[in-house]
Amino acid sequence: MHTRESFLKELTSAKARDAAARLLDVAQESGASIGWGSSGLSIRTRCSLWPYPVSVAWLFPPSKLGFLNLKLISFGAAIFGYDPPPGEKLRLFLEQWVGQFSTDDYCEDVSGLGAKAWSVDYDVAAQHIDLLGDRLSKVLLELKSL
Repeated sequence: MHTRESFLKELTSAKARDAAARLLDVAQESGASIGWGSSGLSIRTRCSLWPYPVSVAWLFPPSKLGFLNLKLISFGAAIFGYDPPPGEKLRLFLEQWVGQFSTDDYCEDVSGLGAKAWSVDYDVAAQHIDLLGDRLSKVLLELKSL
């Protein structure tokens, strides 16, 4: 299992480490939990509309692919294929969250197998870190309030 330090060491540039650290700080400041895995991590929070934590972002080292086609920094949701699926209010909220990335020309659609998500390279994310951090904070805080 990764720790913050071991994960950041796997990133190849200072820009990448700074971007990942910033997103982890935003998650922590927003009251999210970090799910540390062997290949990467998920950023998630509780929501009254779903019995389990809802993941909204995943980070993987460039050398590793994540589950459900996710890679690098991925923003999205992976509960669309669950049985039962999320209720309409949560589904619409998560689709709006994912849709924010659809017009960003620096994001790659990595949706599939029940996940809707957009991936961003670490060095590119560093160039847009204020926007990405603000989006992450907002979605985490809004999910907690639903």
